[in-house]
Amino acid sequence: MSSRPIIVGYDGSVGARAAARWALDEGARTAQPVRLAYAFDWVTGGAWIQPAPAVWPDEVARRDVQTLVDAAVADAAKTHPGVEVSGVVLDGPAVVRLQEHSRHAAALVLGSRGHGGFGALLVGSTAVSLAAHAHCPVVVVRGRPPAPDQAPRHIVVGVDGSPCAQLALGYAFEQAADRHVPLHVVRAWAPPAAQWRPADFDPAKITAAERSALAQALVPWQEKYPDV
Repeated sequence: MSSRPIIVGYDGSVGARAAARWALDEGARTAQPVRLAYAFDWVTGGAWIQPAPAVWPDEVARRDVQTLVDAAVADAAKTHPGVEVSGVVLDGPAVVRLQEHSRHAAALVLGSRGHGGFGALLVGSTAVSLAAHAHCPVVVVRGRPPAPDQAPRHIVVGVDGSPCAQLALGYAFEQAADRHVPLHVVRAWAPPAAQWRPADFDPAKITAAERSALAQALVPWQEKYPDV
């Protein structure tokens, strides 16, 4: 395993705390350090919603943020004493600063929703942007974590033949091999609308071709990870 840290985008929200728990469990499993990163950025142009500080950066707010991060690190040391945990406060927009730090991370872990935005959305804008532009694998934590004694039954990866899908396959195979669980690879195709279907349209042939393409794509990965 890499000695690069697992970086958590942390803002104290429920989603961020869930992301931190996942990252700490992963750090305990892989012996990787975990770093909680809070991006300290003031919203501009919205003084009618949130008063702007008289001096930027506002030292009182910064101390509050640092206290939040320090408390989270202290809690992590109690729940995961075997994990090397640190915290950092970054100046600037979360997407920009976390993307920069992802260059030197083993993984970037985010909650599905932070303090901002609309809670009903499936994934926050920060997570969407970083999933597209980060320089390391991005994990967006959703749902309830499994019980401590309940190992994952399998890993699912979606592929479509693109270069990004190859990256996803590599990460999925690595995780499956490391966790000793089966890997379920999914490739989906949608038939054209009825009015655009050719006369010789045969779903069975297309399915066979898609299955063959998927099998060919898996060959090099199965050779690299024969136990998966």
